Amino acid sequence: MGNLELKFRDLKLTFLEEVILLTILDEARYGQSIVEAVSAASGGSCQLNPGTLYPALQRLQDRGLIQIQHVQKNVAVRNGHCRRYYQATSKGKEAITEMEKIRSYIRSPNGVTQVSF
Repeated sequence: MGNLELKFRDLKLTFLEEVILLTILDEARYGQSIVEAVSAASGGSCQLNPGTLYPALQRLQDRGLIQIQHVQKNVAVRNGHCRRYYQATSKGKEAITEMEKIRSYIRSPNGVTQVSF
């Protein structure tokens, strides 16, 4: 794999975790921004709620795949509280790259018969 030595558990992303990670791969986003990006990307068919989003973000952070930045923005909207922005780490970006390689290999003509874990 790459330089970061991903463990198999880092590649065992749920669909939701992978979608979130893809959403914050190149741009830090706060919770509602992630919800809106996922909704827009899915044409409105995938609607996240806080009870689903935040536990998934916590799992990704616990595995070192994302990091959180506390930023004082939009004070009027947040009543003076810091807004949390989520961003993929190098390890998170590598996990997505490896998942894409695995998918590409599986889709190749001989991939399905040659995959072993």
